[in-house]
Amino acid sequence: MARSDRSRRVAEQIKRHLSVLITKEVSDPRLGMVGVSTVVLSKDYKIATVYINVFKEDEVEDSMLALNSAASFLRKQLSQTLNQRGTPKLVFEYDTSIKEGIALVNLIDSVQ
Repeated sequence: MARSDRSRRVAEQIKRHLSVLITKEVSDPRLGMVGVSTVVLSKDYKIATVYINVFKEDEVEDSMLALNSAASFLRKQLSQTLNQRGTPKLVFEYDTSIKEGIALVNLIDSVQ
């Protein structure tokens, strides 16, 4: 129980800090309007998978490229704010859960 609580706390802390860092510190012109939806840590805390929402469908590919190229910069900035020994490697993934949810709602509506 304590392990998952700690993992959840660290993931939330990473999510909060990354949300601010991405909006204020990343100046890549390829980066569109994005938001951090979830952070999932590996069991050894060495890898953080960061799920990203991109608000414009046509900006997904460019935004993901921009974030992956800024991953080492973001990790360095994150290491200065986190209070833990090591900073996890950041892996960015596009979060499709909202799109899948909308498709499911549309499917339910079409049946009714």
